[in-house]
Amino acid sequence: MGEQRRFPLFWLVLIALLGAGVAVLYVWRTAPDRLPLPIYDALNTLQTAAPQVAEWTDRVTAPLAQLARPKAENPPAPAAVSADQLTLRLRNGGVVTGELVRRTADTITLRWEYGDVTFHKDEVAGI
Repeated sequence: MGEQRRFPLFWLVLIALLGAGVAVLYVWRTAPDRLPLPIYDALNTLQTAAPQVAEWTDRVTAPLAQLARPKAENPPAPAAVSADQLTLRLRNGGVVTGELVRRTADTITLRWEYGDVTFHKDEVAGI
């Protein structure tokens, strides 16, 4: 029975704030005239602004939804494979295809759209 764990102050403060919030909401719903005027005004402002915020959100997200297409409609074009192209299957499950730049006993260097990348033989599951 050495040390007992103390309840952290953070959790006590968080529980107290949540309790105060619940109490304010309860009073606002049951007897809003008992709230202090600034809190009452702030809650009314939030309540009247909510539909406008929802409208703005819809207006912004509607064009974005039109841009998004299902993957079946927009398949990527197959990449042309040249004689110098090499595809590596990596041990982490990834697959990388690129132009063979250099091959040593311990490493393979490929050039692909993001630049030259060197893979150690331990990373490669197959070629």
